[in-house]
Amino acid sequence: MIADATNKDSIKAVDPDQATGAELYAAAKHGLFWFNLKRLESFDSSYQLLLEKIFNQLVSQGASFSGLHELNCDMLLTSPGAHTHYHIDRDPSALWHLVGTKRLWVYPSMDFNYISQEDREVVFKKLEA
Repeated sequence: MIADATNKDSIKAVDPDQATGAELYAAAKHGLFWFNLKRLESFDSSYQLLLEKIFNQLVSQGASFSGLHELNCDMLLTSPGAHTHYHIDRDPSALWHLVGTKRLWVYPSMDFNYISQEDREVVFKKLEA
């Protein structure tokens, strides 16, 4: 990523098989870089147990997760100063920000003043592919 938060085309994927661990670490430490570690529960059962415990506690407090297909745990590790462009998450998400500061906007569900039906359909179609 580059520091220009208005330029979403600045985001470039890096194939971790084409870079050394030292290069990836240096990019994360000194750049605007992020790692998205997907489905941790598939590799370590303690993440699955943690997910179940958290969601059971939320449900016991009255939270509803109707339409939720499955629980999964992704971890996003970012460089200081990294940003995420405006986007929509398909499924209910929980964000725990552990270090530093984070500014987050949450918009009303199903409010088409923020995202059109057509744009929403494009997002969901891409996620299903």
